[in-house]
Amino acid sequence: MSPMLKPVVSVRRVLASVGVCILLAGAFLSITSHAQAQEPSASLTREDVSGLSKLPEVQRLGDDTTAYVFRMGWEELKPQLAGTQALEAIEDPQIQAFFKAFKAASERPHPASPFFKFLLAALHDQLVMVTRPIPGGQTQPSEEEEEQGKTAKPSTQNFAIITPGPQGKAQFGELYGKAIEALKEAAEAEAEKSKIGALTFDVLEKTGTGLHTAWNNERCYWAIGAGAARWAAESSAPPRSLARSELFQTTVGPLFKGQQRQPIALYYYDLRPWWRKVDSMDQQGMWKQVSWHSLDAVAGATFVEKDHYRNRHYWRIGPERYGLFKSSGEARINEAWLKRVPADCSGFTTGVYDAYSLMAFLPTIFMHLFGADENTIMQAPMFMMPFQPILKELGPRYLIYRMPGRYGSFPIADVFPLSNAVVISEVRDAAAFKRVLQTFAMGPVQPHTSTVLGRTVVSINVMYFTIYFAVLDNEVLISMHPQLLKDAIEAAERPGPSVMETSAYKEAVRHIPPKACFLLYMPPGGFSRGIYDHYIPMLQQAMALASAFRGFDSGQKPASTLDPIVFPRGSDIARHARQATILSAVDDGQGVLFDGTAPILATPYYWAYVHALNRLIPMEGEYPPLMLAVLPFIGLPE
Repeated sequence: MSPMLKPVVSVRRVLASVGVCILLAGAFLSITSHAQAQEPSASLTREDVSGLSKLPEVQRLGDDTTAYVFRMGWEELKPQLAGTQALEAIEDPQIQAFFKAFKAASERPHPASPFFKFLLAALHDQLVMVTRPIPGGQTQPSEEEEEQGKTAKPSTQNFAIITPGPQGKAQFGELYGKAIEALKEAAEAEAEKSKIGALTFDVLEKTGTGLHTAWNNERCYWAIGAGAARWAAESSAPPRSLARSELFQTTVGPLFKGQQRQPIALYYYDLRPWWRKVDSMDQQGMWKQVSWHSLDAVAGATFVEKDHYRNRHYWRIGPERYGLFKSSGEARINEAWLKRVPADCSGFTTGVYDAYSLMAFLPTIFMHLFGADENTIMQAPMFMMPFQPILKELGPRYLIYRMPGRYGSFPIADVFPLSNAVVISEVRDAAAFKRVLQTFAMGPVQPHTSTVLGRTVVSINVMYFTIYFAVLDNEVLISMHPQLLKDAIEAAERPGPSVMETSAYKEAVRHIPPKACFLLYMPPGGFSRGIYDHYIPMLQQAMALASAFRGFDSGQKPASTLDPIVFPRGSDIARHARQATILSAVDDGQGVLFDGTAPILATPYYWAYVHALNRLIPMEGEYPPLMLAVLPFIGLPE
């Protein structure tokens, strides 16, 4: 490794492990879900919003807070999970063996070991993470940052509060002290002390994104930059709290409707500042063709109910509707399509969509993960322009179902989410869509037309995979697998045993509202068989190969990483899921409420770890989050 890069990689590689370790272990702590949707109400009662004021920190945060993420600590959570399928899965011997291996990996002799031990402890504690715009828009770099060549400064402030349970505070403080020493050694510099309010912060880097941490024997503060540290240390109540914000109440309130308990996890994002920034830079109005521009805010929460989880999400729609939200209030589930979904599928998703918005969303996510700057991300819709003739003919309804490894496929293509899936989409004009497909060409991408089972099939080769389109009377079947496409063509004319005929599906959909515009369904164990068992072996092989390649360098010490063979199988999880996972959505005129239940999957709980990886790692542009996330799996080089 280059000596010049070593200090940067050392600190940020270790910090990246916060999200990565939590993502892995958190996946097993949040592995269950069963769903029952309810008809949302446009009006909220006092009882609906009374739980908001009980959320940690919402009274001391101002209404300028644009992100709030909460996750309950294990000491408080475990009693609530008594008798649930999720706790059964967590206590499975194979899952426990994975956790023990994780702990053992953190105890191997390595400079980062103290930090890993700290992370494993923090994984079990209450976590609150928040974001706000820098007050006054002060985004200019400091003189010290300019001297170091760091001229870009984030436009937001981010901090987190980790609160250990009463039984673990002493151990947490000890682990925190050792973790800070490990970070000092990784940075090859002395951490300075900074007194801010009643807190004394350890400052590892005096820049706008430098890490500031503090432990006051009660809570741990983790702030990115001095401004965020000052915000974290504020003790006076704001003029108007987040709990009293109208947008916060109307977005988070629907999640609490009918709930007797507090959520075990919750997220909230105010999207208006982002859209204001987009509109100021989007001179051509490209983003106003994207559905997501309709959303003022989004929120989600997980509650424990009996032996399962309830997951809810609410998308608050602003004054103008774009794309799919123009039809989400009227569109309904296509029951005829459901009869064609095979009984042995690992799950399906169906509803209303906007193809252009979906395709614009994908490059936006990848650019963000790979560290693209905001100006580049703003151009994401431009990448869809060559595909506009195809995309405008698709929709507004779709269905995707996934088959768990029925056929083999080309290894590289197997990585893509649609490798074992079939998409059914309405087309506005089937004849026009067929003509566009047959004449579509972009560089080496050329269409090929065939006749399969009496239907016209157009295949388009894109690098290492092929996309197949079968155009029917008023719909198109899309798949990356030719055998699955043939199955789908046959099912359109002669449906076989359907998922609708299974007892698990009949039980799961009993409470789905008639006005649902979206439905997600996975049979018991469907996620484990169709998703987990598909991708975890790929991760295991990548980890094993990375470790083997490191062995070619005799000067490198052995990597301090997790043994890939310790990952549990999907069946270790699935055998505890006795119910289906289901999620439906209804447009109530002010927003879209997603409501469902699950035995193991708890998406809002899991999202806390994604947010931590994205917002709480000091970044200076050398390594984007996705690359940093890979480093702990490859190994931590000396």
